[in-house]
Amino acid sequence: MLNLLKWNYINLFKKYQFLITSYIITLIILLVTPNKDNLLCFFINGIGAIYSIFFCFYTLVLSVTETVNWMRCESALLEFSLCIKPIKIFIGKLALVMSLNLFSLILTKTLWYLLGTFGMKRIVLFQNIDSFLMYLICSLVFYVIIMFSYILAKSFHYTRKNSKITTVFLCIMIPALILILTFIFLATMGAWNITTAPYGQILIEMKDNFTAFTTLYSILLPIFLIIAGLLCSSHLFKYKFERY
Repeated sequence: MLNLLKWNYINLFKKYQFLITSYIITLIILLVTPNKDNLLCFFINGIGAIYSIFFCFYTLVLSVTETVNWMRCESALLEFSLCIKPIKIFIGKLALVMSLNLFSLILTKTLWYLLGTFGMKRIVLFQNIDSFLMYLICSLVFYVIIMFSYILAKSFHYTRKNSKITTVFLCIMIPALILILTFIFLATMGAWNITTAPYGQILIEMKDNFTAFTTLYSILLPIFLIIAGLLCSSHLFKYKFERY
């Protein structure tokens, strides 16, 4: 599995060499450019700011698409033929896209820190460690949902021909269904005080005696979704999945 993961990183590096090269060139230009109030520095910082925004969004979108794109490549046939359980392959791919997601934020923040204008140096991605961990967990759950949705779409005859549309539909419906069921569950358990304020506003407040319960629920739910998504994806991949 470690050898396969190493091969995945090398393959990703070779595939997007142009992106890495452009980032290094931009980084060097920003490092050697003095922070002065003149037209040249303003122009260079402007180009750097535009590139940093492009780099951030491109790499984040790339981390989403790479969750399933590897199953559509010819090299996937080699991975499928290895004596490795599908769930281990999926864990390796999730580690790859999570690394891509994390490095995207780190490298983008580095560019923003070097920019002397437009106030981008003061942009804060996360207020504290809790918000950062929540972002990582939500990203991982979302990647698992994407992977499961694509494998599910490719596992049945009626959805296989329109797998892209089906995958997008499932990626929207599954999180929406999870949120609705969570709301219903917590409301049924009496974890919230729902009151109507003046002017028709609805206020939802957490009861103090349910704080520990909701904290435990927020921890166990992502773990359950990740494990369930990996197990279901592995089962469908083994018995139902077809690339074409």
